[in-house]
Amino acid sequence: MTLKFSNNGTSTLASSITSSQTTLTLQAGTGVRLPTLAAGDYFMATIVDTAGNMEIVRVTARSADTLTATRGQEGTLARAFDAGSYIANHLTAGQLATFFNTDNDGAGSGLDADLLDGLTQTASNTADTIVRRDGFGDFAARVITAQTFTGALSGNVNGNVNGNASTATKLSGNRFTWSGDGVLANVVGQLAWRNYGNDHTIFDASAGVSPDGTGVNNTSAAIAWSPTYPTLMGWNGAGTYGVRVDSARRADSAATADDSSHNHNAQTIALAFNAGGLQSLGTSGYQRLPGGLIIQWGLSENIPNTGDIAVTLPIAFPTAFLNLSVTGRDNGAFGYNIVNANIISTTKFTATAASNNGAVGPVYYIAIGY
Repeated sequence: MTLKFSNNGTSTLASSITSSQTTLTLQAGTGVRLPTLAAGDYFMATIVDTAGNMEIVRVTARSADTLTATRGQEGTLARAFDAGSYIANHLTAGQLATFFNTDNDGAGSGLDADLLDGLTQTASNTADTIVRRDGFGDFAARVITAQTFTGALSGNVNGNVNGNASTATKLSGNRFTWSGDGVLANVVGQLAWRNYGNDHTIFDASAGVSPDGTGVNNTSAAIAWSPTYPTLMGWNGAGTYGVRVDSARRADSAATADDSSHNHNAQTIALAFNAGGLQSLGTSGYQRLPGGLIIQWGLSENIPNTGDIAVTLPIAFPTAFLNLSVTGRDNGAFGYNIVNANIISTTKFTATAASNNGAVGPVYYIAIGY
């Protein structure tokens, strides 16, 4: 659909028209002064009578001196006009708005905006073209090269972004300003060591090079870990989660505390004994040892004189119940002469006791297995 114009295209009505009439007849031979229209083309015309009444119409067809028009355009009122009323192809405010609309890309406006300085607009990665947004408001560009980038960058960035990032001052959300803006260049490729602030980072030492470029041992830190030193954990917005480090040297050495090839200290040895799930300390409890051995202990329920009871261990031995030792508790009320025990599974044993005074009581036990 194309908006058409003519230079000084004027005429007069050959006959009067009503306010609803859409066919307008011009003075004979004057129609050629107005634009020629193909299917879908149109031009705007202004009709003015001798009293100064005016109406803008949209002419969608012209056959010689006969026009087909849509009445009452651009806020004007459709009205009756006498024969001899003036009609002309004048420029209107509506046409200018079509030209200078910031949302107009040419489609449907009659403007041929597909070319600009010889460059074609496209949403594809095509050479010598103007980047155009697609129906989602996105545009595609394989590489954007810039000397500097200034301002906020939000949303998703896919592909390569080349240029100078030395003036960038903070990450998205700034992680509470990293103890002061301007540290981004020092932590890209590293993690911030938050507890000590500026110039403290966690880095990959596999190349044997520090963040300052100096040589470092790529297997052992110069200073052993202690509380307040970096501790990695996961975070889901509400709580902390453990992080597994593949073949962690300290964890591996803690599992083989007798291996002289590893460097042990009190912390790694303590970790081998009291980490979560390795022990339960109480009247009845257990201790898992490096290498898989488990020691369990406890105090049974009262055993009837010359009778027996089944005792369940605090935890099951995963593989075998190796050894058992039981001792009667004598607190003055009981006088045990004989205490016997029998292993019946990896989770329990039976205990039998005979008292010299006929009283009943419990027994202490120590169980070993793996």
